[in-house]
Amino acid sequence: MHPQQHQLLLQVATAPKGTAVTIAYAAERLGLKHNSAVELVDRSEREGLLARMEDSVDRRRAILQVTRKGKNVLGRLTASHAQELNELGPRLAQALKLISEHAEAGSGAGIQ
Repeated sequence: MHPQQHQLLLQVATAPKGTAVTIAYAAERLGLKHNSAVELVDRSEREGLLARMEDSVDRRRAILQVTRKGKNVLGRLTASHAQELNELGPRLAQALKLISEHAEAGSGAGIQ
């Protein structure tokens, strides 16, 4: 899955309750032009990750929904990312601590 597809699935899956998740909504949330969002939705729909449902309020637009396959893929990615953060988090924290200590030591070096 492409990173933009992952981001699209996240936006659709985590939209606030009652939000009409349309292509325009996804484009705005992802910072894409409408036509780019259409292509991304089309690709995701072809791969079975998203489905378009007719909007009962405005039949000119479609509401996006994550499919079962999309939810499964999203769940696996989330678990993988969580594991990666758990493994790399302590090393990142240590690196940030060293950078901070180095910056503090360097800032006092020129002051007499």
